[in-house]
Amino acid sequence: MSGYWMQWIRQPEGKGLEWIGRIDRGTGTVYSQSFQNRFFITKNLNTLYLEGKNLQQQDTATYYCARDSQCRKMSENNTKTD
Repeated sequence: MSGYWMQWIRQPEGKGLEWIGRIDRGTGTVYSQSFQNRFFITKNLNTLYLEGKNLQQQDTATYYCARDSQCRKMSENNTKTD
């Protein structure tokens, strides 16, 4: 996982995919506004985690993690260089 941005996505039965959020190479996270403060993404060297708080019936879904197809590299001044 090191070097890749990792995403969490879910799909409620009979509905489309819903993007929850992502974690970057370090520990920086970005969440969909719909899931802000309800879901939390963390990782360690080899494992990606998704924690849900105060889950409701409407949170029943199949949850997927996905890795970006390109390794994201940062230059020394922290700008993205693919």
